[in-house]
Order: sequence, then structure tokens, then C-alpha cells
Amino acid sequence: MRKLLNGNAYIIYTCPHCSALYSVTICITPPTSIKGIRCKCCGREMVDWSGTVVPVFSFIARPSNDNARHFLPNVAR
Repeated sequence: MRKLLNGNAYIIYTCPHCSALYSVTICITPPTSIKGIRCKCCGREMVDWSGTVVPVFSFIARPSNDNARHFLPNVAR
């Protein structure tokens, strides 16, 4: 789903492992490789990315179910 926040387009992304919610905006950068963007709730890798169009993830909400609970002790804070 694509929305606008302060005039900037963003999408809503759901962690495929625990269903935590993130907003994602896109930045244009020099060629880069992002390794292992991890979920703040379950600590599991959500995406790998490379190129000049880079996603920026902003945490919105914890999942409303128990999916993340099993991974919380391993999340670095």
C-alpha cells in the first residue's frame, strides 16, 4: 500500500517472520549493498538490498500475535 507522509511517498511493509509493521521510504544513493536488514521485534533478516535505490525502514508497531516472542532474547538493542 502506497501512502504519503509529509509529502514523501512510502509503503507499509510487514516482516515476513513475525508480522511487525514498518514504513519504507526509498532513497537514491551511490551504489551500495545493505546486508541483513533485521526486524526489531524478532531479530530475523527481512531483506538484503543492493543498488542505488535503497529502502529506509522505520518501525511502526509490534505484531499483534505471539510470533515475535520466541526471538526477542536474541535481538540486540
